[in-house]
Amino acid sequence: MSCYYLFLSYQSANQIIYRKYLPDNVALIDSGVETAKEAYIALRKQRLNLPKLNPIRNQFFITVPNILLKKVELQPYGWFTYAYKYGRTEKVKKAYIKYVPFDTNNIVHATYERFKKVLPDVYNRLHQVINGLTK
Repeated sequence: MSCYYLFLSYQSANQIIYRKYLPDNVALIDSGVETAKEAYIALRKQRLNLPKLNPIRNQFFITVPNILLKKVELQPYGWFTYAYKYGRTEKVKKAYIKYVPFDTNNIVHATYERFKKVLPDVYNRLHQVINGLTK
């Protein structure tokens, strides 16, 4: 299920909120992809992206809600509620999130398809790691 679909389907008091305000063809900009592009360009300019003689093993991690935290508030599909995500107190030392390896359980298929389309090299490496094709 895409984030855009979830956004369009968001309900409050059994009423869909945003759909009436958005046209049918909305282009969403993924800030993560744009940041990755900028980082890649910066690395190229400094020649820091040159291949190494002994390539390192790829590892991919994502942050997920720490469901062991007693007061965590999640939506039915596992994401933080808006109020919990943006209403937390700064500088409180709680482990709201956990860093876990990418896998097919913690990332929706649509995200992998987006990686495949916009970051094919990263997708290929990620696919190898997830399927145990690398050592």
